[in-house]
Amino acid sequence: MSRNYSIRPSFTELGSADLDNEPDAESTVGATSSPPGPYVPDLYVQKDVPFLNLGSDDLRDEEGDLTYGSNSQARKFTDTKKTLAVLEFMKEEFSRFSLKAFLQELFTSEHASIKNVTNSYLATGGGLHLLETAIGDQGMQDPDIGDWIMAHATEMCSREVTQLTTRASEGPHFADAQYLRVPANAINIDLLQSFSVPGLLKLYEQCTTWLQTFLKAVIGRDSPPPGSDESAARCQRNPDMTNLHGAINTLMLWDGRVPKRLVQTLNRYGFCTSYLYQIKAVGIVSKDAVMLARSVANDPEKLLLLPYDNYNWRETAWETSEMHGNISHDKVSALLVVLDLPPNLLPGEAGRLASVNNFAQTARTRHHIPPDEALEGILPTDVDQRTFADNAVKHVGQILCDEIAALSSHRNDLPEFFDPHALPAAKTEEYFLPTYDQEQSFTRGDMLVIEHYYPGPVLRMPKEFFESQYAFLLGDRLTTAHDRAAQDQRAVDHSEHRVDHLSSFEVLSGIMYVVMNQIQSMGKNAWGSGTADLVGLSTLLSKLPNRKNINLRKIDFYAWLRFMDAVLHALVLRAVMVVLNVSPPQGLEKLHLSASAFETLCNKIVAQFLLPSIDCLEAEEVKTLPGSTESGNAVLLMHDLMTLREMHHAIEHGHPERMERMLKYWTPMFYAGGSFNYANKLIELLHNLNHDWPSDISPILRNGMLMLIKNQGKATTFKETDIRVEQFNKTIKSHAHGANARPGLLEKITPAIGHIQELTEQIFEDLGVLDEDQHHAKVKQHKDIMILLDHLCQFNIFDFLQDKLTEHTMVDLYRTGLHRLAGPDGGHAKHLCRHVLRSRTRHFNEMPTEAAKSQEAQLEYEESVCELQGLDRELELDNEYPS
Repeated sequence: MSRNYSIRPSFTELGSADLDNEPDAESTVGATSSPPGPYVPDLYVQKDVPFLNLGSDDLRDEEGDLTYGSNSQARKFTDTKKTLAVLEFMKEEFSRFSLKAFLQELFTSEHASIKNVTNSYLATGGGLHLLETAIGDQGMQDPDIGDWIMAHATEMCSREVTQLTTRASEGPHFADAQYLRVPANAINIDLLQSFSVPGLLKLYEQCTTWLQTFLKAVIGRDSPPPGSDESAARCQRNPDMTNLHGAINTLMLWDGRVPKRLVQTLNRYGFCTSYLYQIKAVGIVSKDAVMLARSVANDPEKLLLLPYDNYNWRETAWETSEMHGNISHDKVSALLVVLDLPPNLLPGEAGRLASVNNFAQTARTRHHIPPDEALEGILPTDVDQRTFADNAVKHVGQILCDEIAALSSHRNDLPEFFDPHALPAAKTEEYFLPTYDQEQSFTRGDMLVIEHYYPGPVLRMPKEFFESQYAFLLGDRLTTAHDRAAQDQRAVDHSEHRVDHLSSFEVLSGIMYVVMNQIQSMGKNAWGSGTADLVGLSTLLSKLPNRKNINLRKIDFYAWLRFMDAVLHALVLRAVMVVLNVSPPQGLEKLHLSASAFETLCNKIVAQFLLPSIDCLEAEEVKTLPGSTESGNAVLLMHDLMTLREMHHAIEHGHPERMERMLKYWTPMFYAGGSFNYANKLIELLHNLNHDWPSDISPILRNGMLMLIKNQGKATTFKETDIRVEQFNKTIKSHAHGANARPGLLEKITPAIGHIQELTEQIFEDLGVLDEDQHHAKVKQHKDIMILLDHLCQFNIFDFLQDKLTEHTMVDLYRTGLHRLAGPDGGHAKHLCRHVLRSRTRHFNEMPTEAAKSQEAQLEYEESVCELQGLDRELELDNEYPS
C-alpha cells in the first residue's frame, strides 16, 4: 500500500553554476519549520523514501541499485542532473540542513524507515562503495583521513591479535593460540619436527587475515619468495603471549652458538626469547629426546643399533689454583639407530628376526662347512670380479667425461651403477643419547658403556628383553675388539640373565675407519722412498702444491680421498694417451669419439692397465722387463685406487652390496699389507654376514652400517654410520668449550643437539637459505691432475717398451693376500681357531641337553687342535707377520 506525500514542483532546468558556491558543509542544522517549496504536479513515487519527493518524474537509478523501483514512463535524466536536483531541493526546502548533517543522520538514525533503506544499501556493498567514492585518491593524501584509517586499521588488527593472546579463550582460535604459546618446559621433539615456516605463515593467515593483508601490502609482495626477510617479520607477533616463533629463533641461535649477550640483545628487540628461556628449553628438549629414545628402545617392533665412540674432552679452568685446574675427560657419545625393516613386515616379525632362537639356528656355521668353502664365502666370487670390472669401466668413463671436455657429451651414454639392494632415500631414524664420562682404555670400560646405555639408566630396557632378543652394537676396530673381549670375559659370569654376560649383543663394524685404514695401508705400500720412485705417492705428492696435510702419520680422511682420486684420474688419462697414441697431453682436448669407440676405449683401459696382475702381463709379454718396474707399479696402484673409488661411490649412493663386495676385496689386501687386526675384523664381519647370522636379518644389519642423515631437497648422499658419531662428537665439543662446561652439562645438552640441528636445517630449507648466495662449488682438481699427467708422460709410464726398473717393490695387495689367507697355515685357518676359543661358554643349560653335549664335545676337540698349533688367543695380531 503506497503512502501519500505532499508533492512539490520540480526544477526542469538547473545549471551547475548555480550550486558552485553551495556552503552545505558549513551550514548548521536547520529548524523543522522551514518554509515549504514550490508545488509540483502529481508524480508516481516509491514508498518509504526517507525525504520528500524530489522530481517531477521518478528518476532513473543505477542498474544495480535495488533500493528504488523504476518507472518506464520516467524521463531520462543524467546522474549529474539528478544530483543537482536533490541539492537544489535541499537548499530551498531545508536551507540550514547541511549535507554533512544529512549523511550523518542517514547512516546513524534509529528511525525504522531510514534504517530500512540504509541497511539495504549497505548490505549490497554500498558502504565500501561510499568510502571509495568519498575518500578517493585525493582523500588518501589528507593527513586527517590517513590518521582515521590507521586508527581503525590498528584497532581491527589489534582485535585479531587479541583473539590469539589476551582474549584467546573467547575467540574462535583458542587451539591455535595454545599452539603459538610455548613455555620452555613444553618444547618437545614433536614440536621441533612438526615446525615449518610455511605452516606457521598459513596459521597466521587463517587467524589474522586483516593483519596479514596489511603486512603483505606494506611488504609489497602478495606471495613472498622463500628466504625473504619478510617471512620472519610476518611471523613475529606479540612475544609475551605468542612466543612460538621467538622460541624457535632462540633454539636456532643456540645451534649457531651465538654468544649469551647477543641472545639477550636480540631478546630486547623481540626477535627471540630470553637466554634463561633458551637454556631451560634446551634442557627440556634433551629430556624429551631421552624419553623418546627410551620409548623406541622398548618397542618390540624395532631393531636397535647402538653406534658409539669415545672422544677426549677438556674441562677448562680460566683461573687455575691448587684445587681448580684443567681436567681431561674420556667421554663416550652414542646414538640409537632404528634399523630399516623390509616393507610389509608382519607384526611381531621384527622380534622373530632378532630372537635368540633365530640366531641360534645359524650360530658357528663357519665351523660346520669346510674351511676352504668358508674362505670362499668371504672372498670375491667370479660374479663379484665381473661386476667390479663393469663398474670400473663406468668409473673410467666418468673420469674421461669429467677431465676431457671433448668427451663430456658421452656422459649420458654411461650406464647407471646398480645395486639390487640399494637403500631407499629415506632419512634414517636416529636418536641422540647423553654422553657418558667413562674411559675405554680397557675392556671393563666397554662393559660399563654397554650396561649404561642398554639396560642401564639411559634406555632402561628390562633384563628380560635380552633373554629372548638380540641388540646390536657398532664401533671402530678398537671398540669392537673391546666389545668382543668383554663378551669373552663375561662368558664365565654365573648370572641367570644373558645381558649380564653380554651374550645378547652382536657387533657391527664402522666403515669409515675401515676406509681410513685402507687408505693408510695403500699409502704405505705405494709411498716409495723418494723422488727416484717415479710413481710413488711421495713423488706424486711433491709435484702438487698445497697438500701438506697429506702424511702417513695422521690420516686426513677427506684430504687423502681427494689426493688419491686425483692420482687415479691422472693414471686413467695417461692410459688413454697410450691406447690412442696421443701426445702431448693437450692433444686429449681434440679427441672426438663415437659412442661405440668411447665404450671400447674404456674397456681397453680397464682390461690392459687395471685388472691384470703383473704375472699375467709378463706371461702375455706385455711387460717385457721382469721384476719391479715403474709401469708395473702404476698398474698395481691403479687397481688399488679403483677399489677405493668404488667403495666411496657405493657408500655415497647407499649401495650395500657393492660395499660388501669391496670389503671382500679389502680383506686379503689388509692381510698382505700387514694390517692383521683389520683383516681379522673384516673376516669376522663377513663370516657373520654370510654364515653365522640368519639370512633374513643379515642384509638388515649390513644396511645399518650406512645411514641417510638429511636429504635437504638435494641429491641423496649416504654416510657411514660411524662418521655420524664422529660428527656428533665434533658438535658436542663446539657446544661445551666455555669455562662453565662440566661433564654434567654435556649429559644435559647432548640429546638435544641433533634435533635442534635438524630443526635449523629444516628452516634453512623452508626459507631457501641453502639456495641463496651459495656460490661455493666443489673444488676442481683438473690442474692438479694435469700436473701429475705431465709427470707420468715425462717418464713414459704405461709404455712398457720404455719401462724402467725401480727399487720400490710394490706389493700386489689383493693377490698376495689371497695366497696368505688360504691353506691350513694361512690367516683364515688361524682366525677359525681363535673363533673357537671365543665360542667357549658356561651357559649350556640354555640349550637342550644333547645339543649342549654335542657342542661342548666339538669345542673341546677344536680347542685341542688350536692348542697343538700353539696359538695364543691374546696375541696382538698386528705384531704377527707371516713367515
